[in-house]
Amino acid sequence: MTSKLDPRSARKHLQAFRFVDLFIEDLGWNHPELAKPLAIEHGGLNYLAQKISQLSGFRVFEVVTANPETSFPDAKTQQALWKRIVPHAVENILIFIDAQRTRSVWLWMIT
Repeated sequence: MTSKLDPRSARKHLQAFRFVDLFIEDLGWNHPELAKPLAIEHGGLNYLAQKISQLSGFRVFEVVTANPETSFPDAKTQQALWKRIVPHAVENILIFIDAQRTRSVWLWMIT
């Protein structure tokens, strides 16, 4: 039996930047297999990509800068980081989040 998505719960999780809860509780995705965050360097800056959920071969990553003072990655940087994550998970959704968890940009591409 499948459950219906509760829009109020999903909205609450989105607004609170609780993407793990959104994918696992609201969308019914699985917890990811245990793995260390991927440390990625680009343009002299360090980023961490943490797997937060998975469904079949699809993986969801939260990507944050390792330095909270670093500005949000622009579109070109997001693409470069995506290319570094693809070897670890071909089908993926990347959620770029600022250090204060007040802004997010979602990127997904199928190769």
